[in-house]
Amino acid sequence: MGSEIHPHAKIVMLADVYDAMTSDRDYRLAHPHHEVVEYIMGSAGTLFDFDLAGTFCRCIILYPAGSYVLLSNGLKAVILKNHPAHPLRPIVRTFKNGKLNGGADGYIDLLETHNLTIQKLIYD
Repeated sequence: MGSEIHPHAKIVMLADVYDAMTSDRDYRLAHPHHEVVEYIMGSAGTLFDFDLAGTFCRCIILYPAGSYVLLSNGLKAVILKNHPAHPLRPIVRTFKNGKLNGGADGYIDLLETHNLTIQKLIYD
């Protein structure tokens, strides 16, 4: 990324792109926050300053503790804890028969479980 661009302008650019992509527009619905973070990180080093993009994305709490999510295996889960360096891979606890799964298999660290991802936040 060009060194002629002031560092503050690079930060504003990241924030503007994040805000624009995560907001509803007249012509499209907002993109999910985790998809925008993936886009920014995927564009780090080309569209965005690599170090600033990483720092920016680590500052965003995509899945606050207590949030409900749908996992890629179809299970509903609640966010227990985030990994600051890996905002897309928190620790979750799944539901079983509509109740929190209290067994050891109910706790999943997505940082260690590579074949499982969060599909979306659940708001109801």
